[in-house]
Amino acid sequence: MVIQPVSKWKMQTKHLVLCYVIAVLVRFSFIAVFPGINYFGGISETCLNVAKNVVEGRGYVVFINVAPLGQPDHYVYEPFINKPIGYPTFLAAIFFITGYSPVLAQIIQTLLVSIGVIFIYKISLLLGLPEKIALIASLLGALWPNHARFEVTLLPEAMMPLVLLITCYLIMKALKMSLLNEDWDIAKKYIVKKSLLAGLVLGIGVLFRPDVVFLPIFLLFLFSISYGFKKCYKIILYASIVFYSIIGLHTIRNYALTNEIIPLGYSNGAVMWEGISQFGDTLGTVYSDYRMAQHEGYPNIMYPNGIARDRKRFSEAVEIIKEHPIFYLSLIPRRIPLLLVPRGILVQDDPAPRVTDKEDFPQHFSTGFIGDLKQTPLRALVKIFSALSGVLLIIVAFAGFWKFRKKFKLIYPLAFMALYFFLVLLPINAEARYFFPAVVLLFPLAALAFVKPHS
Repeated sequence: MVIQPVSKWKMQTKHLVLCYVIAVLVRFSFIAVFPGINYFGGISETCLNVAKNVVEGRGYVVFINVAPLGQPDHYVYEPFINKPIGYPTFLAAIFFITGYSPVLAQIIQTLLVSIGVIFIYKISLLLGLPEKIALIASLLGALWPNHARFEVTLLPEAMMPLVLLITCYLIMKALKMSLLNEDWDIAKKYIVKKSLLAGLVLGIGVLFRPDVVFLPIFLLFLFSISYGFKKCYKIILYASIVFYSIIGLHTIRNYALTNEIIPLGYSNGAVMWEGISQFGDTLGTVYSDYRMAQHEGYPNIMYPNGIARDRKRFSEAVEIIKEHPIFYLSLIPRRIPLLLVPRGILVQDDPAPRVTDKEDFPQHFSTGFIGDLKQTPLRALVKIFSALSGVLLIIVAFAGFWKFRKKFKLIYPLAFMALYFFLVLLPINAEARYFFPAVVLLFPLAALAFVKPHS
């Protein structure tokens, strides 16, 4: 009896199905094992509020108390402009079909974001890795617990890993064609199509998280150094046309509601102002939205008069930084570990408002590591595992990148997109949920560390 060899397409399909099923099961297990308010509280609650109002015909509005603290509550519908409309739109689309159900939205989100492991596999093959190594990279993405728990939380950031993976894949496809073909006329149609699609996907992503607003400019600069300006500028140009058009349309939408130019949202001031006190009350600022609201005398940091209030925060933050540059620079290295420790992701937060910044900061061990280890050993170990696994992933990913930076020319989009998140977040503020979307870009790089240079 002759055993027929399994075709390459069938083998890859089996790998993709296996990784996707594992990713879904792991993420569903976190919903079951780690239930809690941090799935649907805070930002999630606001987005759910807006989505419900959209479905009920009120439009993109949030029902919120605008009365000053100490006075009788006064709830009104305010235009939702403090964040981009992408995630409430995503939730509303689900609720139009299923009715209002956060749990169903969580399940559908899980099924969607798990597709990311398929693109990790495809990106690995595009780099030129063997199928077994591509499978390892995809399984890392499916199994890594920090990321698995992150992707099932109802947050705008949870959708970004899939967006970044698809964008990176399309840019890599366009770059590959550009590097292979000297004749632009031959490659034009393919490159334009992939570039426009990359811009569209990233444009959808910017409606979830505005962090990526400068990513095309950043990539153009570094791609020009790595590949040469002529090989990459058209890719970034076509992607940027779609990407910045989407940002422009959203800006027009905000202007129509407020008569103010508000690119994507107006929470940048709050992020910078709070970031100064990320390690405790400092220089007149405080950390946490709750304490800022108390500081300003309103129950919410964005309503009422949020535009004026946020611009004031931004100006104050800039002035403080100018007056204390050494202190400001000292914050940047201290924020690096915060990118790796999930706040309210693997560790359940107490939803009650905190009195001080130290209490509001759950990454800290309240009684020291040894004390926490004695009192709540599982929780303490989970915190340590979260941090150490993230550090290990970054070290291994860098090792893989460094080893093959000259052999695999398509390695740079992965590294540069991850680097962008480091450089954008560390000077302003740092929370794991901001950085975690970029973690998925590290799995193919980490897999490279297990490949022999001659293979």
